[in-house]
Amino acid sequence: MSMTEHYPLLTIVGTLLLALLIMAMAGVTWWFDVRLARLPQATRLEDLTQRNSALIGQITENQAELAEIQRRILDRDRIAAEVAALTHQLEAVRAEMAAMADTELQIEELKRRAADTALQDAEIRQQLEARKAEKEAVESALKAAEDQLAGLPNNIGALRRDVEQLRGARQQLEGELAELRNDRATLTAAREETVLLTARKAALEEELTRITAQHEKQRAARAGLEAGLATMLEQKRALQADIAVLQPLRAEAQALAADRAQLMRENERFRDERQGLAGTLGEAKAAVADAQQELTELQANIGDLQKIRQEVEALAACKAALELEIKKAQGQLGGPGPAADDDGDDDLRRLPACLAIHGTTPRPVQEESAAIEEVRKNLSQHGLQYHPRTVDAFHTSLKINEVAQLTVLAGVSGTGKSLLPRRYAEAMGMSFLPMAVEPRWDSPQDLLGFYNYVEKRYRATDLARALVHMDPHNTSGLCGEPLGDRMLLVLLDEMNLARVEYYFSEFLSRLEIRPRWSADIGLEARHQAAMPLDTRGRKGGSVPLFPSHNVLFVGTMNDDESTLSLSDKVLDRSNVLQFPAPATFDPVGNERIVQTRSADGQIDFRNWRKWIRGSDRIDHTEAQKVQQVINRLADIMRRCGRPFGHRLNEAVMAYVVNHPKSTAGKLRIEEALADQVEFRILPKLRGVMIDEGDNGRALEDIVALLRGDLHDSGFANHLRDMLSCSISQFNWRGLDRNRS
Repeated sequence: MSMTEHYPLLTIVGTLLLALLIMAMAGVTWWFDVRLARLPQATRLEDLTQRNSALIGQITENQAELAEIQRRILDRDRIAAEVAALTHQLEAVRAEMAAMADTELQIEELKRRAADTALQDAEIRQQLEARKAEKEAVESALKAAEDQLAGLPNNIGALRRDVEQLRGARQQLEGELAELRNDRATLTAAREETVLLTARKAALEEELTRITAQHEKQRAARAGLEAGLATMLEQKRALQADIAVLQPLRAEAQALAADRAQLMRENERFRDERQGLAGTLGEAKAAVADAQQELTELQANIGDLQKIRQEVEALAACKAALELEIKKAQGQLGGPGPAADDDGDDDLRRLPACLAIHGTTPRPVQEESAAIEEVRKNLSQHGLQYHPRTVDAFHTSLKINEVAQLTVLAGVSGTGKSLLPRRYAEAMGMSFLPMAVEPRWDSPQDLLGFYNYVEKRYRATDLARALVHMDPHNTSGLCGEPLGDRMLLVLLDEMNLARVEYYFSEFLSRLEIRPRWSADIGLEARHQAAMPLDTRGRKGGSVPLFPSHNVLFVGTMNDDESTLSLSDKVLDRSNVLQFPAPATFDPVGNERIVQTRSADGQIDFRNWRKWIRGSDRIDHTEAQKVQQVINRLADIMRRCGRPFGHRLNEAVMAYVVNHPKSTAGKLRIEEALADQVEFRILPKLRGVMIDEGDNGRALEDIVALLRGDLHDSGFANHLRDMLSCSISQFNWRGLDRNRS
């Protein structure tokens, strides 16, 4: 039996189990209420915590059952769509069969005509044979006449007339013969068309039979799903009734709290009376001891009461969340906004700590090479050793954030991936915002904040607040004096603990459609790239959050079994710097703690923009060389089944143009292209089967390209050694430049 045939039986069994569970819970509740009614008033409060816990567990089970009902409803809708598609296909086939009715009549007519034609063909053959005999007779007579003409010169005129008549008769016979041949070809074509139409009719009849059977099967499955849906709706109404029963809980808890307060007052009065009746010193001491013990008990009761209040508040919050889930399932979700006298923007206007802890003094203008040297010096002072080529590559990847919006630092844990962006921002004079990604992240709300239904206002994250203040155009209209002349580096630490496509995909798309930077970007262009925040009920509508070009994004990811790989969408928009495992270890093993330098001030965004070069800043000959390498890489990737498009072509060209120049002032084209092979090409080849098809030869072509055209023998040798190992799937793990 298929899963569809099992589905009604599983639904009935689940319904019976749920009914038994509800009956058991009702019996336990009744027994508990009887026991509770027999207990003294002061003892009834002891099991309130257990009741609250049981109630919370029941609510959790109800939530799970509601989610299962929603999933089954989605399955019902999907199968209903499939049934509708098959019904449409069946109607189309029926229409085609109706149209074929005329075709059948035509086939019968063609068969009749073919039979008539066969008779005509036989007659024509007989006529043809007769004409051939007449032709042969005419030719014989013509030959005899010519002989007579040669022997009888006196009868030349008469014989010539006879010859001409015979020739005319011959031409007439040849014309009739040609017409008969054409008629024969027409009849042959009609016979072949009849055979083809008969075969097509049989195929259509077979297809109609198959689709009809499939349609009947889907109709039966749909009937089963509709029955299951009715059962699930009954379960949903039962759950809603249970929720309604839970609503008086808070009032009952308040009544119990009032009873406890009354008992506390009675205990206090009893203690006072007992102290007043004590006549002797011993009785007074005993009364004092009893009073102290009672005071301790009352303090414990007060602590329990506070816990009960917290639990009741948590239970109320769970109840509100469950009601919101039910409204969402019914399509009625839509919470009110903040109060009329509150626009709900105070949390967004607040300056985040990452922007408040640094000064606002601008850094003096300096050359790009001097700034990179400051970064290297700062890393060295902290005891961090990175290859100069790694620092240049990281700096270049950040410069081209218009075409490659994300820089990813990947590798095993503990290789300094998180320290590089932190110390880079510190040396460059950029503000730094670290965000630790959590496995539960599944939407942009985890990055930018969410609407709090209890408080009826938007709760922003530091990233949302920073984007409001860093937007030089003040797109949201919330910031009085934007910090658009400053720069911010955002670090998504361990970004692949959660699926990046869930929480960062939409934000990454907004970064990509941003208009190219200019001093005056139009409002409409900014709104197209802005992220609308869920600030419902706000007087001015949703807040557009524009990610300006002075905010740079870096992510780190660990290569282990607890993390997720990146999709092609993220890889196409990223430079992935792979940090290999260290071959040797520093005896100290830790970053040195030094005094952070902040006296140099903040880097000016306008000075940063001066370091960025467009594609027109490269020589024509050099541009041709870059394009030739890109074309070769495109051919290799096509052969491996991993082609790329214009986006990667533009990003590679931008990286080459913006790579730091040599001391002679020339672009290091070969080094930059080798970097792009490592950061963009090899990560896209993850999972390629080396021993299948042309993959192994294509990877060897990359080795040849690195060694011959780009003159990076260390990179080429490392890749060649990797391919020589007994591995079936390609998985790039990085290159240690200090060893190559």
